[in-house]
Formats: sequence, structure tokens, C-alpha cells
Amino acid sequence: MVLGQITVPEGTTETTQVCSLLAGIGIAGALVTADAAHTCATTARDLVEKHQADYLLTIKGNRPSRYAAALTLGCELITEDPAHVSTERGHGRINRWTTWATDITSDGIGLPHAARLAVIRRDVADLAGQPRSKQVVIVVTSRVHLPAAEIAAHVRRHWGIENLEHRARDTVWHVDDHQAYLGNGPRTMATLRNLALGLFTIHGITKIKETVQAIGRNPLRALPLLTQRHTQPSASRL
Repeated sequence: MVLGQITVPEGTTETTQVCSLLAGIGIAGALVTADAAHTCATTARDLVEKHQADYLLTIKGNRPSRYAAALTLGCELITEDPAHVSTERGHGRINRWTTWATDITSDGIGLPHAARLAVIRRDVADLAGQPRSKQVVIVVTSRVHLPAAEIAAHVRRHWGIENLEHRARDTVWHVDDHQAYLGNGPRTMATLRNLALGLFTIHGITKIKETVQAIGRNPLRALPLLTQRHTQPSASRL
């Protein structure tokens, strides 16, 4: 569910607006996950010191010095036995998640309040066991003693947001191709998309594209979503 939304001022980027966005939301004690673009000292410090929350952030090459330090630690870490391994079968593939984790100091990678670093490798194979892809990420968290299994679970939930929330914007509404950029147009359109996605979530709808297409053919099909909070309609019923 989208709980907050602000306009990014001209001449800046979304990475400078995290604290403004969270100003009206109580997140004390929460574990905040964010994309690699937000892995910066200001955001890390503000989350812990101003909001009394913890962070779990991905480290990538957009922060070269921090990434180099994390990569050095990560390369040493994966020479040891992994702390957690999980395997799942489904959707015509086998997913294997391998996680290594270790305690660190904030000075080690230059991120305030950093306490744990983890390397997560996701191997994907077909049902016959033939490798299809491999993905490796390095993450850092301020939460002390967070087990490797929980780190992996939180990262997977964050990726789930990408699939269920951001992916819908890109594939269903094609937000990158929209030309609304004057006045309140962009913010209004974003608000309407947030409302639609929120209603789908409340009603347990996961087939976003099919549901939007069905409502597009007959807008009256949206009425049950607006008036019946506890129903669980499916895309086929719409």
C-alpha cells in the first residue's frame, strides 16, 4: 500500500526527498528497505537518528567507493560456509537463495550506523536442474544481530514490491511514456494510480493488467471495489 507521496522539486532527485516523505509517517522501530539509489549517508543517518528506525539498503556501483569496500568484505565473506540457504520450486523453475552475513562497523563501508553486511546469491535453474541465471546483491543493515534468514526474507519482500507495485506502473500504465508534466498533472495521475493499486491490494487482486483491461471495457465494474471493502473479486469475475 502506498502510504505517502510528495512531488520531487525541480533541480533535485528523489534521493533528497526521503526524509520529507517520511516526516508524517510513524516508522519508529520499523526496518526500511530502499533501492540502491538511496544508499547514502544522509538517508541512513536520518532513518536511525530522526525516525528511530533501521535500514536495509542495497549497495551497487552508483556509490563507487562504498561499493568497492563492500565488495572487498563480500569476497572474503563468501569463502566461508553460507549462513542460510533456501530452495523453492514453482513457475517452471527452481530458485535457490544463498546468504552470507557478518557483523561490520560503520567505518568499514562509510555508512552511518551500519551493523551487518550480507551477500545474497539467487541461482535460477529449470526443473531439470540446468542453470538459467545468477544474481548477486550486497546489502547492509543498521539492525544489530539481524539473522541471515531474515535479511534474505526482507530483500525478497522488497523485490516483491518491485514486481507487484512498480512493475504494474511500467507494464499496465506505461508511466515512463506519459507526457503529463505540467502543473499538478503528474502528481494527480500518480495519486490515481496509487488509489487503484491500493484498492486492488485491499481486495486481494493480483492480476492487475487483466483487471484494468476489464474495467476499461466497462467502468461500472470498478464500483464493487469502491463500495465493498471485504469482498475478494478476481479478474475473471470483473
